[in-house]
Amino acid sequence: MREVAEAMLLASSCNQGKSAAQMILSALDFFQNEFDMHIRRKTCEAQVCKGYLSYYISPEGCDGCGKCLSVCQRDAIEGEVDYIHVIAQDMCDSCADCVSVCPNQAIRIVGESTPKIPERPIPVGSWKPSRRRR
Repeated sequence: MREVAEAMLLASSCNQGKSAAQMILSALDFFQNEFDMHIRRKTCEAQVCKGYLSYYISPEGCDGCGKCLSVCQRDAIEGEVDYIHVIAQDMCDSCADCVSVCPNQAIRIVGESTPKIPERPIPVGSWKPSRRRR
């Protein structure tokens, strides 16, 4: 991006091309870390770029009410009443409809790393997270 903008700045014969190039160069100078995070690391710290987010259901917060199941139009959430639900990441389109209906705020948004969660639905209250060794 920088190479193209610098070439535009030198080669543009009109002020509009030079102004556009200058805006890109300024953005790269002031927001280099954000560009790097998005382009190279494929992450979005602001959690607004849907392509870089994933959703998971906190096993500690899920009471198995099933409200998220009824709003997921892609059927990406597995589970049944009184079971901790699980989101199939490959099916989820990050619409966030499930987040807005969860009464316990158990559905969380994460960037590149998801905490340890069940791989399949399990009964509510049976989740025992593994503890880290010191």
